Amino acid sequence: MNATPENDHLQQAEFYNALINSLPDAVVVVDPMFRIHYCNEAFLRLFDLKIEDTIGKIYGNAIRCKASTTSNTSCLTEGLCSNCRIRNAMFSAFRMKETQPQASILFESGKKETDTLKIIAFQSSFFRLDNLNFVVTVLNDMTRLGSETLRYINNLPDLT
Repeated sequence: MNATPENDHLQQAEFYNALINSLPDAVVVVDPMFRIHYCNEAFLRLFDLKIEDTIGKIYGNAIRCKASTTSNTSCLTEGLCSNCRIRNAMFSAFRMKETQPQASILFESGKKETDTLKIIAFQSSFFRLDNLNFVVTVLNDMTRLGSETLRYINNLPDLT
């Protein structure tokens, strides 16, 4: 491959995509309308998703949040959305234009009856690129840690 600015840009994009996909934590980037612009493979695994069902979708709809799936409405239109800690952290990151304190949730997917609750710790950070605003949220599945996780969660600040 010849060394051109276009090739350099492509190599950089491939490098950063590989880097983010190597992380054990889930990463998702949303715009102010909470549409997903990017997610890594760990995010897809955490919520048992396919990339084609994720990019461009509203966050809560894409992850099959129980509020949006049980009521057949879109994410952000349900009263329950105002209590969603991830949504509130993302919203605060946009509003304050800064990183929000780490928090955690118990997540129950609306996908199927056999889904189990997941304990997810997360943190949302604001960033701006080419005059566009985004929030990146890093999520860590802490379910496997069990009761230690619950003690940890009880010590986290509440975003509401």
